[in-house]
Amino acid sequence: MERAAYEADRAARQFQAVEPENRLVARTLEAGWEEKLRAQRELLEPHERFLRDQPRRLTSEDQTRIEQLARDVPALWSAETTSDSDRKEILREIIDHVVVDIEGETKWVEARIHWAGGHQTYTRFRRPLRASSHLSNAESLIGKVRELLEEGLSAGNVAQRLRAEGYRTARGNFFSENRVRSIMRRFGFQSSRAIVKQDPGPLGEDEWFISDLMRTLQIGTGKIYSRIESGELPARRALDGRWVVRVDEAMRKELVTPRKATPPHTNRKPISPPDQPRQAET
Repeated sequence: MERAAYEADRAARQFQAVEPENRLVARTLEAGWEEKLRAQRELLEPHERFLRDQPRRLTSEDQTRIEQLARDVPALWSAETTSDSDRKEILREIIDHVVVDIEGETKWVEARIHWAGGHQTYTRFRRPLRASSHLSNAESLIGKVRELLEEGLSAGNVAQRLRAEGYRTARGNFFSENRVRSIMRRFGFQSSRAIVKQDPGPLGEDEWFISDLMRTLQIGTGKIYSRIESGELPARRALDGRWVVRVDEAMRKELVTPRKATPPHTNRKPISPPDQPRQAET
């Protein structure tokens, strides 16, 4: 780099020393000067990039400050001066990987955090669900709604009873009248006061009301509605508004056969904050 600087400086002095009226020599010296400057830049730019990429040397004060911050990571995490990008960098440094296991189609998720130092932390939390039928207590919930409707309660009164008994929606909220009506539409439920005056019409071969199929096979709603949505189970509305599905003997055996558990999913570094919530419940 010193030689390139010397040659560029020498070319500049030669160009500046030429007589202005000697234009041909001046143009030749100017072209040579520009070539020397270009060669100097080609050497300087990689060197400057190399210097920029070198880690900054820490002073003894910097090292002491870093050690103090490392002793209280929660305070560092919650500090107003810590940005979201800083928090991501902290996570990448202190967490090796995370193993996540969703409990079937329920609301519960298990996570085991493997820290960089070898320690492990276990936690269990609730995840957003698409529908109340995916709740761990979905069968109890749907059965309670059906039972209250058969007693002649309105959707509003059913919602009050569900709130009083501690039932929650897929997103953890208290049940409202609209939420109860949503369940009624999905499962074809009606209050007994309305059902008395309506005839559902005849059922065809291998046709079942969903509520009867659940009760007979002792299965939850998730298995039925996941297959309706995928097209495996043909479904229609009866005259009284209830859903009817066509389930032959082979499908009934499949419905009562447990599916293989989904293997745990492992997130390797780098890790980031969770993804956005799933679609709203129905």
